[in-house]
Amino acid sequence: MKSVCFSRNVFSMMLLVTCTFLFSPPLDAKTFALFRGIRNNGRVAVANNANQNTLPIAEQSLATPDLLAQLKTASEKLSAALRTPSNQEISRSLSVLRNANNILVRKVDSELDNEKAAFWKEHLQLADLQKTLATAEPDAKLLAEIAGKFEADIDGIRHIRFAAARDALRNYRTLLQLQNEQQLQAQFKLLETSLPSLVEAYSGTEDTDAGAKLSRMIVWLDDLKSYIPEAGAVVTLLRANLTKQNLFVDVSEKMIGAGFIRDFQESFDVRENIDGTNIIGTGNIDGKVTANLVENKRVAEIRVELNANMESNTTGSQGPVVVRSQTSGTMNASKLIYISKEEIVAARATASGNLQTQILKTSINGGKIIKLFAKQQISERQPETQAIAKRRAEQRLAKRVDETVNERIGELNGRYQNEFRKPLNDLGLFPSVWNLTTSEDKLHLSLTAGSSSQLAAPTVVPETATAGSDLVVRLHQSFVNNVATLALAGRTFEEESVVAHLAERYGKDKLPKALQRDSSEEPWTIKFAPTLPVSISFNEDVLKVCVRIDVFKQGNNVYEARDGRGLDITVTYKVSKDGEMTVFEKQEATVFPRGFDQSKDKLGGRETSIISIVKKRLDSQLPAKLGQKTEIAESEWKGHSITPNQASAKSGWITIGWKFD
Repeated sequence: MKSVCFSRNVFSMMLLVTCTFLFSPPLDAKTFALFRGIRNNGRVAVANNANQNTLPIAEQSLATPDLLAQLKTASEKLSAALRTPSNQEISRSLSVLRNANNILVRKVDSELDNEKAAFWKEHLQLADLQKTLATAEPDAKLLAEIAGKFEADIDGIRHIRFAAARDALRNYRTLLQLQNEQQLQAQFKLLETSLPSLVEAYSGTEDTDAGAKLSRMIVWLDDLKSYIPEAGAVVTLLRANLTKQNLFVDVSEKMIGAGFIRDFQESFDVRENIDGTNIIGTGNIDGKVTANLVENKRVAEIRVELNANMESNTTGSQGPVVVRSQTSGTMNASKLIYISKEEIVAARATASGNLQTQILKTSINGGKIIKLFAKQQISERQPETQAIAKRRAEQRLAKRVDETVNERIGELNGRYQNEFRKPLNDLGLFPSVWNLTTSEDKLHLSLTAGSSSQLAAPTVVPETATAGSDLVVRLHQSFVNNVATLALAGRTFEEESVVAHLAERYGKDKLPKALQRDSSEEPWTIKFAPTLPVSISFNEDVLKVCVRIDVFKQGNNVYEARDGRGLDITVTYKVSKDGEMTVFEKQEATVFPRGFDQSKDKLGGRETSIISIVKKRLDSQLPAKLGQKTEIAESEWKGHSITPNQASAKSGWITIGWKFD
């Protein structure tokens, strides 16, 4: 039997994303900017009730007992409509596949460089696919082989450009398989017998395995609905009742405003001409920038304001007259920032001032009559001159605010588009429902994370008291499970590539100790299970995380799942108090082969050896507590800290609050 050596880092890495998200919210400028770049794309959450200190909740209904009755009726209609696909429908599906494949070939040629285009053409056998699709009866064996390559674990295969061809191929193969009436009857019988129990399990206990099975059913029914519309009715019922928003975030005005507060000091030169009078001089502005939220039920709206004292000393000359004056007073400039799903934009700044001008000295070269006339002109024109000077000072200040803020907005918007929105869109991971609104004292975010085949929260978000918390996250377990499935299912990761990517993004010196490999150890490679690679559950103030691995490699040591018996690594944490902080304290960490029943199954010698090594690593590497006071070292929030001050977990939902100082 081969010995198996597990890296001490791998398990902490697999839990890193989940635990970091829940207990150490990233507050660097880049992440916070991306977090805010959202727009209302669905129902808006109910306005916050400030008197009760409760978070806004979506107006959603619980899955009712009527759902099972409705599903039964819909399933009966589906069974009544049961039929094998006609030759015309199969021919139409083949035509769609041919068109999708032709479009894919054009996209590969136009969007990728020659080397990458050649790779994908070879990997997906696009030439062979086009050739067999041109025949009346494409080679079923070849189609199955290529369909597997569309689902293979290769970086880039999940890009949106491959989705249409992949889905069309799957749909065509499904119709071919369903020409077998006996197989079709068996599939529908399985649907009728298992659907009610799966729905009850997911809507009642929010069982993650039930959710995964329901998702696979949705995929299958989606493939059928184009020629059996009754299949679409079942899908619609499932999505309407079991897919509610699964992430809610509220951020206080105090916390958002702290990222904008700064002193503003600037000196400037005055060079103007007002009605023929040349004016030169210097001035300075001394003030403070603040930010406030503006109530908006469509997008997030933030008003950035500069309140300042201004003073300038100028000399105006026209002909024989020279006037030295001093202007002082207060000025205000404001600029509105709008954050939508598509972009971050800002309106033009406006400014106003309360300025007074005092003439310090007047010099007039000329005789008595000239001086008398000049003084009269100065006196008569002074109000108009002051008004013009005030307006120009306001314009100057508004322009300066625009220049300063627009540069920053452009940078944030670029990051949002290129580092967040585009990558998620390319991979089909951008949330289907994403709402961002503002009230007078909070920014409210709510979204639904998951693909069209995944279920989200089956229950409404619970009302939670939030007094004393500046950042509150209410997260349903489906959020983590859906994202993990889309991003990790069946994928292989190499330690060196993972560490290099994180080091490039966040800096090598900021990597957690769990990712800092001992130089004496060889790098590892892991492959996640194709179903529920990482699942999380919240119930009775307990956080439970399960990581499913099918393959682990380190040097010459290899462990591969046999008969579906990969390794399931489960860790539980329970809500506890640590002084003023609310934290999650580790309860236990277990490692067993998948599907292992401790009451009757026995471990083999190989499995016992593996589990012993893994358990030892887990006990030594996983933190005893999750959640701590975090000092913000960088970004606009530098010098501040966040401290977890509340946490609760129940019925699939977790609520965590942080106090901002």
